[in-house]
Amino acid sequence: MHKGTRLWMIGILGLVVTTPLPTPAQNVSGSVGDPEHPAVFTVPLDLPAGAKPLEMVLIHAGTFLMGSPSDAKDRDPDEIQHQVTITKDFYIGKYELTQAQWQALMHSNPSKFGPKPNNPVEMVSWYDFARFCNELSRVQQLTPVYDESTWTANRSANGYRLPTEAEWEYACRAGTTTRFYWGDDLDGTQIVNYAWCWDNSHDGTKEVGLKAPNAWGLYDISGNVWEWCYDWDTPYLSKAVTDPVGEQPGDFKILRGGAWINAPRDCRSANRIRMLPHSQVGHRGMRLARTR
Repeated sequence: MHKGTRLWMIGILGLVVTTPLPTPAQNVSGSVGDPEHPAVFTVPLDLPAGAKPLEMVLIHAGTFLMGSPSDAKDRDPDEIQHQVTITKDFYIGKYELTQAQWQALMHSNPSKFGPKPNNPVEMVSWYDFARFCNELSRVQQLTPVYDESTWTANRSANGYRLPTEAEWEYACRAGTTTRFYWGDDLDGTQIVNYAWCWDNSHDGTKEVGLKAPNAWGLYDISGNVWEWCYDWDTPYLSKAVTDPVGEQPGDFKILRGGAWINAPRDCRSANRIRMLPHSQVGHRGMRLARTR
């Protein structure tokens, strides 16, 4: 059975520098104290009182193992483990994009589980998120990434975009090689401290940032809502690759991270599903990205 089907069935660049995040050995080339490339910056948006800011965390280039070992518990066949090198630093959202952040720019709130300003925005398609990225880029006088007539992407543009699947897993793992970014958690007893999944959230999305972050300061990158990625669905290669992107148009876009509707196994760092890019469901959202 298709994994997406199975999951459905079971359920202006503002420079506001904050305290530097812990950086593992792979992630050490310095941005702390660099006013042009701060460790964290806040994207200016006209948000209501109490709404979480749209903060983005700098992730340095590096090399990691993507996918899962052949003997990993709950592994799926498409998780072929291989070495990936990310050659460019990039920014990624500290939180999943919230309803308040979406509404501040798009002047609507499509979410099924709303209005809740600090919950993830959902019921939004891949195309809608790409339009959001382009609009945010235009507002900040950056070059939009997506051509909205063909949905091809200008990878040299300096605007906002969705993270590639490889960037997403690199950022999620934050230097780890275990099933989850907090460890293997083989019996699923620790996940409730880090992620909203079926075990602790049967009734929908939750406010972002309430669970423990990973080592690079990213919240809810496992659980809460699935996160759309930049890529079209493309099988992994078993050989080492550099800056992989599923470029060729196909039928499905990739999502990562698992959601409130899913079992813990689906929130593993290597787990991946694919969905039609026009689909709008109450357990899919996004995390903003931008090349440094």
